[in-house]
Amino acid sequence: MSMLCFVCLLALPAQTLVEDSPMPPDPPEELLAAQAARGAFATAHVVWTMDEQTVGRRFFQSRFAGSAHLLVLHGDRHGALRPDRVGQPGAYSEVRQLLLNDAQWVYVQDTPSVSVRHGGDAIPMLDIRTVGFMPYYSSSQGLTDEFLSDPDIQDYEVLHDSGALLITARFTHGRAVRWWLDPKQGFQPTRCAMFLDEEFRGQTLTLYGEFDGVRFPQRLEYQDAEHEVTRSIDILLAAFNRPWHPASLGPADLGILPGHRVDSKDLGPSVAPVWDGAHVVTRDAFLARVGKGDLDAGAFASMVQQVKERGGPGIRPAHTAEFNLEALRRTPQTWEAYVQAFVRENDLDLDDIRKAWRLLEDARRRVHEYAESNAAGFSRLQQPRAAAAARGSDQSGSQSGEQSGGMQPAEQAGGSEPVEQSGGSQPAEQSGGSQPGEQAGKAVPADKPDDAKRRESQQAAEALERELLEPVGKIFDELVAALSSLKGG
Repeated sequence: MSMLCFVCLLALPAQTLVEDSPMPPDPPEELLAAQAARGAFATAHVVWTMDEQTVGRRFFQSRFAGSAHLLVLHGDRHGALRPDRVGQPGAYSEVRQLLLNDAQWVYVQDTPSVSVRHGGDAIPMLDIRTVGFMPYYSSSQGLTDEFLSDPDIQDYEVLHDSGALLITARFTHGRAVRWWLDPKQGFQPTRCAMFLDEEFRGQTLTLYGEFDGVRFPQRLEYQDAEHEVTRSIDILLAAFNRPWHPASLGPADLGILPGHRVDSKDLGPSVAPVWDGAHVVTRDAFLARVGKGDLDAGAFASMVQQVKERGGPGIRPAHTAEFNLEALRRTPQTWEAYVQAFVRENDLDLDDIRKAWRLLEDARRRVHEYAESNAAGFSRLQQPRAAAAARGSDQSGSQSGEQSGGMQPAEQAGGSEPVEQSGGSQPAEQSGGSQPGEQAGKAVPADKPDDAKRRESQQAAEALERELLEPVGKIFDELVAALSSLKGG
């Protein structure tokens, strides 16, 4: 029997036996405890890959913070999410999904809009925390949703065998699902199998590893009735509760910018909602704030223009040669995109891809530790910038404190990484044409005392920035060198 047939069997109507008791029996505490233990962390970052017979290997990334869940679909080893559309728009556009406060945000990379869905409109997204708890693969993976609330469950049986637990859920029509909970793995399932009239129909096997003191799946195999592996999942990186993880996740983590259109049935087209960097606002309100200089939509406009010049979103994957290495040395939050481009270009095998992600994670650790030990310096660096923004926002149209507050270096880099502010931290470049004597044939008035003091403060901030960010640049240089050793792996 195929996997689809078994799923269909689970949906068969219940017999008269359950009419007097429509609610399923309470599941064993041991099974609920096993599921709860899988998600017993504050934050997590999991990079994983799925290999299936029909479509080959694909790469994913999952992030968790509190109740928020971010899933990124990276595509195949070449970065293609739609191999059948190579050369056409969308072929290489990442798909990013965020579950937040009962809403699902869905963003396709480099497109001008983001959709917000609720309830039945939500797109199924695999929760990597639940893998191994079901005997077959499901994109809406969830033990509680798909099994424990099924009214066809008649009873549970719990057997203790040399410290291990064997739990069986019996359904109507001779169906059964069985979990083997291993005490060595924190009583998490190492095997979950399904049966029909005691005949084996398929199973999931899970191997575990220890990551940051957490027992978590390292590899899973989905097998059919002939024990043939039809799909497998490999964990490339699993990191839990690390201090550089963001304490919360929001729409900005999807990569959307102030100016992105928000599509939602709940809001309606007449509202014309737009993301302002922190909230969803009406288009009129957004444009009014841009006009007053309270918001800067320049990054969004630049993205739209670049996509137009390329012929559409996701026409081809990013290449390492397109990255500005000097800018990368100052911006740790961009290193991940560079590492992914490197992995694609060099066609690394699975072991070397795993090493590449670990090298990136180690670089993040080093940047975090450096930022922590130099917190006072980075705090001093932000003070003149904040003061300059407060003084100059009305005249220059630069980002206001509210807007730049959503773009602070610590938040961009996951909580503590020092990064250069985008679009406005090079005073010499911005004011290069206004220095005395540079405008030929025109008398240039001498600086006022306040102007000279302001320029002196900016120059001091520039010097401090170079001093503070140079060690960060060296960490990036060492990351690039370490990645290069993986070439041809």
